[in-house]
Amino acid sequence: MTMNARLNDLRARFPGCSIAAFADLSTGMVLVSSTQKPTGQETLDALCHAALRLFAPGMPTGLNSAQSGPSGNTPWYAVSCFRGQLACFVRSPVLAEEAVCMVCSDPAEIQQLTAAAHGLLCETGVDA
Repeated sequence: MTMNARLNDLRARFPGCSIAAFADLSTGMVLVSSTQKPTGQETLDALCHAALRLFAPGMPTGLNSAQSGPSGNTPWYAVSCFRGQLACFVRSPVLAEEAVCMVCSDPAEIQQLTAAAHGLLCETGVDA
C-alpha cells in the first residue's frame, strides 16, 4: 500500500481529521498528504515546521510525551494548536526523521488518531 493510500485510510477512519501528512523532519518537507479539501503547500510546510519546533531538543516536557506502541516501540508525539485547530504530530519509532502531522477538529479522536498514526509509521518502517 502506498503512503498516499495509508494517509487516505487514516483520514477516512477519523472524520475529524482534515489533514494527514507524512513529513521528513530532516529536510522540513511534507512528502505526501491527504486532505479533506484543497490545501496549499504553504499550510503543509507550516504544519511540518510546527512539528520541527515541537520535536526540537530542549522543548518543555509538557509539549512532548511518549506513547507506547503495540510493538513496544515508543515514538514521541505532540499535540498543539495549529491555526486555531488541534494538531497532532507522531514521530516514527523506526526513523526519527519521519513523522505524521495531522489536523483534527475532534479532541475525542486524538488518542486513537495518534495510535493509528503510530501503527502507520511502524508498518512503513517494516516495509522500508
